[in-house]
Amino acid sequence: MSIETMARELGLGDAVIFAGLRDDVHDILCASDLFVFPSLFEGLGLVLVEAARAGLPIVASAIPGISEAVVDGVTAELRPVGEEERFAEAALQLLTDPARHARMGAASRQWFGDQWTIRRSTSAALAVYEEAMGQASAR
Repeated sequence: MSIETMARELGLGDAVIFAGLRDDVHDILCASDLFVFPSLFEGLGLVLVEAARAGLPIVASAIPGISEAVVDGVTAELRPVGEEERFAEAALQLLTDPARHARMGAASRQWFGDQWTIRRSTSAALAVYEEAMGQASAR
C-alpha cells in the first residue's frame, strides 16, 4: 500500500500534503512551527541541519545519525523509535509552551551557526584525510 493511500484510508487526506520534489524547502521550513522526524534509519540527518538552520525545534528518532546531528534536550527532543505517543507528547509540549519552543528554536539556529560553517566542515574533512594518510604511511 502506498503512503498516499494509507493517509487517505486513515482520513488524513486534508492534513497531509505530498509535495514531491521541491526547491523551496528552506522557505517551507521557515513557515513551519516544528520539525518532526520519526526516521528508522539515517546517515547524517542533513534534513535536521536544514531544520536547525530555519530555527525550528525538532522532535526526532533517537538513532545513530540523528543523535549526532542534534543536541538532545537543547536543539531537539529525541524519542525511541516505535514510541509514537512519546513523539506526539514531545511535539504537543513544544507547541503549547511558547517559551520552551522559542528557546529550543533559538538554540537550534545557534547550533547550526556554530557547527555547520564552511571552515568547520572543511577542517573536519581535512582531519579525516590526514588521519587516513597517517595510518596508511604507518603501514
